[in-house]
Amino acid sequence: MRKTLGWVMHSQGASIERVCKVLNHSHPAITMRYIGLTEADTQAAYSEFEIRV
Repeated sequence: MRKTLGWVMHSQGASIERVCKVLNHSHPAITMRYIGLTEADTQAAYSEFEIRV
């Protein structure tokens, strides 16, 4: 249930830093790996929030 909590928090918009703190991880990269975020997820987020000039 702990991993699910982290994934749900992040998917509902909580920052990875906040999820990291709740899960008591020492680094956001650990949290990202733990909840199953991949490089593709990160790139999709960049594309979703891309600022166009």
